[in-house]
Amino acid sequence: MPLVIEKGTNGQTTNKMIRVLPALLKTYLPDLVIILGGTNDLLQRKTNVSELFQNIRTLHEIVHQYSISHILNVPLILVTIPPAGLLDARSESYRLDINNHIVHANRSMPFLYVCDLAKHPHFLSVNITSPYWLNDLIHFTALGYDMLGELLFDVINKNKLIR
Repeated sequence: MPLVIEKGTNGQTTNKMIRVLPALLKTYLPDLVIILGGTNDLLQRKTNVSELFQNIRTLHEIVHQYSISHILNVPLILVTIPPAGLLDARSESYRLDINNHIVHANRSMPFLYVCDLAKHPHFLSVNITSPYWLNDLIHFTALGYDMLGELLFDVINKNKLIR
């Protein structure tokens, strides 16, 4: 049975993820890395589309360099940025643009797989009555995280990422 180590931090931006990821890789020696990032960047308005996508590419490159240095092929699953109820029109436009980049990035980035939340209507309806979203309309409920887990399992299973 695979060991799952969750190191996500509420409020963390992709810049912070870039700073902490190398130490996490060194400490835990993962066989698979899953990254869900970008929502906080958009909410905090700390970046534009090109900077945020570059940060996501940098996260991939960090995992890829870790793989090379350890003679491994560590797959990375990027989860597209989910909608958030507090995004203004500009940030929502950025989110859609970045997700488009993420979905098409796996054609040019080795060992990259995508979990595209846009293909799953449960994540598209961000409202207080949804059983998948907390009242803050930013974070998933336990049921939402269960659904995300199922989607990630599908990506892992379909691509035979864990033996």
